Amino acid sequence: MKKALSILIIPLAGILSLSAQDFKTVEITEAHKARAAELIGKMNLEQKLRVISGKYHPDSIDLNINVLACVPELGVQPIPMADGPCGINNKVRRTEPCTFYPCGISLAASFDRRSASLVGDALGLDARARGVGFFLGPGINLYRAPFAGRNFDYYGEDPYLSGEMAVSFIKAVQSHDVIATAKHFAVNNQEWDRFVVTHNVDERTLHEIYFEAFRKAVQEAKVGAVMTSCGRLNAVHCAESPYLLRQTLREDWGFEGTTMCDWQTIYSTLNGIRGGLDIEMPNPFTHDYERVKRLVENGVVREEEIDEKCQHVLQTAIAFGLLDRPLVRKPDEFDNPYCTANAYEAALGGPVLLKNEGVLPLAKGRKNTILLTGPYADRQIAGGGSSWCTPFEGRYVTTYQGMKALGKDYDVVLAEEPTDEQIKSAKTVIVEVGLGKRIEGENRDHEFGLPEEQEELIRRLTGLSERVIVIVHAGCEVDMNAWKDKAAGIVYAWYGGENTGIVLAQLLSGKVSFSGRLPFTMWGTFENNPASDSYYADKFIKYMNNDRFDLCPHIDFKEGVFMGYRGIEKFDRTPTYPFGYGLTYSTFEYSDISAKPAGDGFDVTFTIRNTGKVEAAEAAQIYVAPVEPSLPRPVRELKEFTKVKLGKGEARTVTVHLPRHAFEHFDVPSHSWVVDKGDYMIQVGDNEQHILLETLVTL
Repeated sequence: MKKALSILIIPLAGILSLSAQDFKTVEITEAHKARAAELIGKMNLEQKLRVISGKYHPDSIDLNINVLACVPELGVQPIPMADGPCGINNKVRRTEPCTFYPCGISLAASFDRRSASLVGDALGLDARARGVGFFLGPGINLYRAPFAGRNFDYYGEDPYLSGEMAVSFIKAVQSHDVIATAKHFAVNNQEWDRFVVTHNVDERTLHEIYFEAFRKAVQEAKVGAVMTSCGRLNAVHCAESPYLLRQTLREDWGFEGTTMCDWQTIYSTLNGIRGGLDIEMPNPFTHDYERVKRLVENGVVREEEIDEKCQHVLQTAIAFGLLDRPLVRKPDEFDNPYCTANAYEAALGGPVLLKNEGVLPLAKGRKNTILLTGPYADRQIAGGGSSWCTPFEGRYVTTYQGMKALGKDYDVVLAEEPTDEQIKSAKTVIVEVGLGKRIEGENRDHEFGLPEEQEELIRRLTGLSERVIVIVHAGCEVDMNAWKDKAAGIVYAWYGGENTGIVLAQLLSGKVSFSGRLPFTMWGTFENNPASDSYYADKFIKYMNNDRFDLCPHIDFKEGVFMGYRGIEKFDRTPTYPFGYGLTYSTFEYSDISAKPAGDGFDVTFTIRNTGKVEAAEAAQIYVAPVEPSLPRPVRELKEFTKVKLGKGEARTVTVHLPRHAFEHFDVPSHSWVVDKGDYMIQVGDNEQHILLETLVTL
């Protein structure tokens, strides 16, 4: 255990400069396009279809690696893919070990772009070591409701926060000439019935809320690939949608990369071709040679339509050098100490301290016994599905292992089934609960509460001790009503990857201050959530499928742009813990705000001072509030954030830029972004409901 700790902590000095690193952006040039066109000119139809269809790796059934673009006779080598985003995994049952990173929601909770860069940078290296050309991440759908099985993969409820984390992650991955894949386009906000459900969303809401992170990924990060959602948007399968794939991605945003479907989600050969999708995964079914050949021979499909798809795939692959370097596995580079250190550093900023009634930091000494219990006190936990990874042997550190590694100053006792006497006699009781891969994962939604046996354990502990700290591992809000008022401390720890126990030990002991913030609103009950009356289908409509009628569940996004914290004032709701909330071991003072015109917007300057007794990091959040909007708008929306670490008594003046887009809204009649002339309040706070500074600007 001490060896594991040293492996993680010693290299940190070497990565602290990462925040200043300028990751290169991969651009598709005219030369790349010309080379791709020349290759396509040499191909017959069968070869072209190989370029735009996935298949399993031809060299090894055991690897179970999906590849594409296999035309070796023309120098186009197979390009391997790998799942993510918590680690590189591509083997049957995901048994090949890898560095295990914190999940997306944990990175978002850091409110620190550098956390996303750290993981993206490391995953790019991991992918190169394994000969991977396409990395199937990040997931950048939004958190709308707590039930969705893949909330932990994503970056929370806010489109700006999600977009900024995605841009940082993608740039870092692609700096290693590995194609990142922004997924799932679009509105993949639940796993329930995900292959047939249709999400019905109005145009303004799509652009302001659900498209924005994807737009930033395309226009700012120059993401190489976009994966479509499994289900329908406004009754059209996303993988067959010209609105998504042609109009929005390519015409409106200027996307020049390649697109692929999520696995087995094209249902028509013709619609798949005409809709604008490039790559069918995981194998050619609708893109089957005989099917497409008949359409071409009968004049239904022009071969130039297939050429267009090949052009997108090949020009992207060429831009990333995937046709010019050997895509081979290098096992001696799999376990990279640099990546291990990045995983630790990125995880440290994620956990959120929701409540602390004098129980943290933990007290030292033999008389201050710490009783550690719960199903995950000494056991690995993570979300399930394509994100699940197997860490290197002995690398995953549980909370008990992390606490014991602190040394003899902390008297830690592990009890799987603690007695009443143990509970009563302990100075502090820590119970570690959560959802984990059996409950939270791909292709399924889940209930709002923790498993009943965990609820029962917490109730028992809080009934016998007044100093109980509850650590929750989940990618979503869980029902805490039965015990949150009785618990003395509550920590939201997400899924922190292989360093979960080391990170929690550092934070619980006070060696490092908590600094995470909630990337979504905690409502207390689902009925309080603005999406509560339209998360599951309230109507089923018959549609024709393979010569039979099926029922298609329709989900109407009735809250519109007032999703998440944007709906607090609109629907007169009171959150239990607001978006952006989180405690530290210190206190901060904000002062001296000003805003000056600069470029296409305003430079906003303010000062933060650490008025507490310890070093800590503060996540300052900058919101824009229109004073007299021309149409219904949220009271305020996050438009910038910055993470500032300050020593005791230290102050720092911060300047951020708010561009024109920070004040815009989407205008449906013109199908474009516009700015209302008038007054806007620029507000700075430490969470969405706690505004500390504000200043007025006029456009």
